[in-house]
Amino acid sequence: MNAPTDIEQRKTSLRASMQRRLARLDATEGARFTGQIFERVTRMPEFEKAKAVLAYVSMAREVGTHKLIRHCLAAGKRVCVPAFDPERKRYFVVAVEDFDRDLGVGHYGILEPRDAKPAKQPAEVAIVPGLAFDLRGNRLGRGKGYFDALLRDFRGWKIAFAFHFQLVESVPADEDDVSVDVIVTEESVHQCGR
Repeated sequence: MNAPTDIEQRKTSLRASMQRRLARLDATEGARFTGQIFERVTRMPEFEKAKAVLAYVSMAREVGTHKLIRHCLAAGKRVCVPAFDPERKRYFVVAVEDFDRDLGVGHYGILEPRDAKPAKQPAEVAIVPGLAFDLRGNRLGRGKGYFDALLRDFRGWKIAFAFHFQLVESVPADEDDVSVDVIVTEESVHQCGR
């Protein structure tokens, strides 16, 4: 077994630090920040023009996406969300039409589509989760590489949702990590140089 690299050690340390910070986030404050992020993203031209959106389905201690997914569906946008394939141990993209009817508790306790037929058309915007981001668009995920694999060939806008405290000076990254184009926090919208 190989010893962890410097990048892996720095990722592990930053991941643990950010998970502790997220655990201390007051639920009321998190909901207020999520509302502010929702207002910012829905006014972005890239988001407004998109006819199809790929969005993560949020879980506790993440910027919420449930309201955003419902908003997209009500606005007539096609919405896709990740679904886990346990045999291949990877996520793929599935279209949903109704939040309550189409989603149920899936892998890792995250809401996923009940009917796992892969979406055929690509989305124009992807709403991306993460534990930490830097202003160059580097993203630190939870360590499994699932979202990086999902986004590797994505050609649309990759818009990260983050609480402002999740922005850090530098996120360790290697060639397998997929960066984002925009980071939206409760305080601002950061263009990362697309």
